[in-house]
Amino acid sequence: HKRRQLNISYVDLQGRESNRIARPLGLTVFDDVWLLTIWCENRSDFRNLRVDNISSVVGTGQYFRQERGKLFEDYLRTI
Repeated sequence: HKRRQLNISYVDLQGRESNRIARPLGLTVFDDVWLLTIWCENRSDFRNLRVDNISSVVGTGQYFRQERGKLFEDYLRTI
């Protein structure tokens, strides 16, 4: 809601850790798994992160503008 950019440390299903500079876009639940949909600045693409695999979240102090092509509704058009 406040459009704060986040630095997210994440462990994928293979146990690999990565750090993402992220624009959080939305939360979705599937059965008992919550997914955080982000625009990943590192990859210049959308990513879905399992909330239970996020090891840390720190604000970067930066805010982001809504930009066409990087919105949750844009993500929904890709699935």
